[in-house]
Amino acid sequence: MQAVSITQVTVISALLAAIVWDLITWYFGLPTSSSHAILSGLVGAAIATSGFEVIMAKGVYKVLTGLFLSPLIGFILSISLMSFLMWLFRKSTPTLVSSLFGRLQIVSAAYMAFSHGSNDAQKTMVL
Repeated sequence: MQAVSITQVTVISALLAAIVWDLITWYFGLPTSSSHAILSGLVGAAIATSGFEVIMAKGVYKVLTGLFLSPLIGFILSISLMSFLMWLFRKSTPTLVSSLFGRLQIVSAAYMAFSHGSNDAQKTMVL
């Protein structure tokens, strides 16, 4: 039997499923990932539209690998950076360190806010 092609309705259904899931978890205060929700929504909507044969397992595995490896890599890099900074400032006074890193924390927070927003925007642009 010929599989039905994926349509705009499939993609909209996937996005709505991800949005509803994010709203439910937000309402109950549960931790969640929009990336996981979008991936699950897309896979579920594609299966509902055309069956399991439309899923490209190789592509799903690539995305899952990134989703699982990125926190691990971030953890390792952050420990390395923190260890380097502790070694670098090991002989500095607490006043100097607090003053310097207090100002750098503002820069860091601004960068994180910008980065988080741009990543969320990219997720919807990919679709």
